[in-house]
Amino acid sequence: LDQGSDNPDQPIGANCPRDFQFWRDVSSTARTGNGGELTRNEYVRLAQAVDSKSSYFNWSNDGDGLYAALHPSAPQTRRKQVIRQYAALLANVASGDVGVTTADGNDIGLDPDTPVSFGGAHTVGELIALTDRLLAGNRGDFAKLNSTLNRLNRGLGIPTDCQ
Repeated sequence: LDQGSDNPDQPIGANCPRDFQFWRDVSSTARTGNGGELTRNEYVRLAQAVDSKSSYFNWSNDGDGLYAALHPSAPQTRRKQVIRQYAALLANVASGDVGVTTADGNDIGLDPDTPVSFGGAHTVGELIALTDRLLAGNRGDFAKLNSTLNRLNRGLGIPTDCQ
């Protein structure tokens, strides 16, 4: 029995998120089938998992929906910035669920039980639910939410274990 002083509520899942630009590049290369980090089938499977994790996203074509979320049309708005960071966050969470790794075998993932603090959300999972509500209601501090999502996608302020 381990009698260490570890926090018993610390997530044991590996956190190795990838930033928005990584997912934007993945969506571009997988969509065209020109190699890259994921095959077309892996990308579609990931996009389906992303769509299923959000009540805000409800795409009829998951691959195209994820691509559109990561490549918003001009002009850029705070809402569009949040949507693309949110899509990246969901891709990070879903990657762990569907077993997606980088082309060279490195893990990708973000444990939904990872502690965060934003607007009453205390875990990444709670932040997902909150972000769904804020986007659906078109209300909230989108600049602060975008910053929080961006930091999580970069692995800042959370325990990470990237290999």
